[in-house]
Amino acid sequence: MESNSGSIQATNQVLRNKRHDTYYIPSGDVVFQVEDTLFRVHRYFFERESALFRDMLSLPAPIQQPSNGTQGQQQAAFQREGTSDENPIRLPQVSKEEFRLFLWVFYNPTHSEYDAPGSKWTSILRLAHLWDFPMIRELAFRQLEKEPPVKRLALADRYDAPPDWRARAMTELVVRREPLSRVEGEELGLETVLKVAEMREKAQTQNWRIRSYESSCRRRRYTRSRSPSPRPTPTPLPASLLVPTPAPVEIPIFPLPPPSPAYDPIIIQPLHEPWVWQQPQAPEETNAEASTSRVRRIFRMFGKVGRM
Repeated sequence: MESNSGSIQATNQVLRNKRHDTYYIPSGDVVFQVEDTLFRVHRYFFERESALFRDMLSLPAPIQQPSNGTQGQQQAAFQREGTSDENPIRLPQVSKEEFRLFLWVFYNPTHSEYDAPGSKWTSILRLAHLWDFPMIRELAFRQLEKEPPVKRLALADRYDAPPDWRARAMTELVVRREPLSRVEGEELGLETVLKVAEMREKAQTQNWRIRSYESSCRRRRYTRSRSPSPRPTPTPLPASLLVPTPAPVEIPIFPLPPPSPAYDPIIIQPLHEPWVWQQPQAPEETNAEASTSRVRRIFRMFGKVGRM
């Protein structure tokens, strides 16, 4: 009678734990119970990724000893935990929706495309940090890069983010124009808020110095353009940087040979004499013509011109 009642109680317990529609895989070799739902998956992923589950799933089955309990309770007690629906591995501090999202990372049908909002990746990050899944943590941090800097900084402090991931979130929060709101301050905590305020003050001081230096440079350039000052004397270079002047090269001068007699300029004469203009001369007259012309000139002078 007691045996029948024990088996009935075990059967009722199994019936109350419903199987998940997607992640109760018949070929799976480990059974988890989250809340009132059973998940049957492959232990390979858990042993590969997490040292915690690797140790948990490697525990041997308990040694069978005689007991006064019912037959169903004895069979469940001597089975390895997680091998059947009657003896699953119970996971506390997690909801069935969070565990479903966590299994989706391993059984994603689109392989490398993980299209999910930031809230779901936050749940995955929480379980990866809780159960020590380092590769899943890195994947979650990469997928959360597009989240606001306040949320990323809060997640970095809560789940031990890599230093560069936290530094990028802090930098974006420091350089933005808007100050922290009350809700953001409550999410970050007092210590982080004070750190952000300190870095913002340092950044503003540094920006003020840079702006002052740029303004002074602009004023200096304007003053020079208005009243140009004499150019400064260039500083001479040190002797180690000067290029030595090369020594002059002496070119030997050879005597020229004497000129050939055939081409002596004294011997060579021009072919034609240079033309010089001369005033034309009257033709020479004979003695008779000269005397006749002299007599004509005399008579012309006295008005007695006649034919001789």
